[in-house]
Amino acid sequence: MSNPKETTQQRAHVVALDGSEDADKAFVWALRNLPKNDKLVLVHGIHTQPLENPHMDWMDQATTLSREERARLAKERHKALFSHYEKRCKEADRVCTFETIKFRSNGELANNICQVAEEDRASTVIAGSRGLGLYDRVMLGSVSTALLNRCRCSVLIARDSS
Repeated sequence: MSNPKETTQQRAHVVALDGSEDADKAFVWALRNLPKNDKLVLVHGIHTQPLENPHMDWMDQATTLSREERARLAKERHKALFSHYEKRCKEADRVCTFETIKFRSNGELANNICQVAEEDRASTVIAGSRGLGLYDRVMLGSVSTALLNRCRCSVLIARDSS
C-alpha cells in the first residue's frame, strides 16, 4: 500500500525559457502534462556580456547601441518575460517560481540550469528545441543537447508535434 504523503508530495520541474516559440512549447507541455500540484521553476538566462545574437529580436539595433543600453534592454526583456509567464501561471492555477541565470556561453547556461535543477531537487528539466541542424549545433552550441548530457535528472526536449 502506498504512503499518502508520497502521492501528494509536490515535485519540482525546471522549465527553461528564452522568449522563443520553442521555449513556450516547453512551458505549455509542462502545464498540460505535469501534475497540477507540482511546482514549475521557470528559468531565464541573462547574458553577462550582451552580444549580437541572431536569435534575439531586440538585438537588431545592437550595432548602434552602447553596451549599457544593450544590458538595459536585456533586463527589460527579462522582466517582461517573467511578467508574461507569471500571469500565465496564475491563469493556469499553477505554483511557479522564477530564477534568473547569468551566463557567458551556451555551455555555461546549460550548466547553470542543471545546477538550479539540483538545488531545487527537480525531477525534470524541460526545454524547447530550436531545431538546429548538426552544423549549427556544432558552431553555435545547443543548450538542449548540453542539458541532455550534463543534468543528473531527466531532461525532456519539447518539440513541435506538427
